[in-house]
Amino acid sequence: TRTTTNVPSDRGLENPYGPLWRWTGGCKCFIQSDASGGLSEFYVCDTPANFTSSGVAGYELRGYLPRVEGYVKKIIVGEYGENMPAEVGGSSTTYFSDYFYTDKPETGVQERAVLFGGYADAGAFAGFVFAATINTATDTHAAIGSRLCFIPA
Repeated sequence: TRTTTNVPSDRGLENPYGPLWRWTGGCKCFIQSDASGGLSEFYVCDTPANFTSSGVAGYELRGYLPRVEGYVKKIIVGEYGENMPAEVGGSSTTYFSDYFYTDKPETGVQERAVLFGGYADAGAFAGFVFAATINTATDTHAAIGSRLCFIPA
């Protein structure tokens, strides 16, 4: 039996307010230690055939992320739908009311994946503008997921 239902969707994500972190294909960050440049760069690739787990060949620099975690105050809004924090300093009741998790490596540069959404018991730390750049693309966790089923129209 085929069932049709309405589900909120944005940037290709079904149920963006739902209680799961979602890996974001085509987005990656290079987080530099203070001694290695002190930048947190955000890259996007719009061509799935060019997605890669290492490096940014075929990716475009879209902006710089905050160097500390906190509640999102301003975001990078690009023409391709990227909603990444540009500044923290809000709270759970001001500005975007969503949290940004990040950390800096002590040395060198680390390539990080991007998680959106939050997880079921995150409370005020989850939401539509919630983002985390603390994980590599190979990290696993029970709360990280994606849609369970997709039936094309």
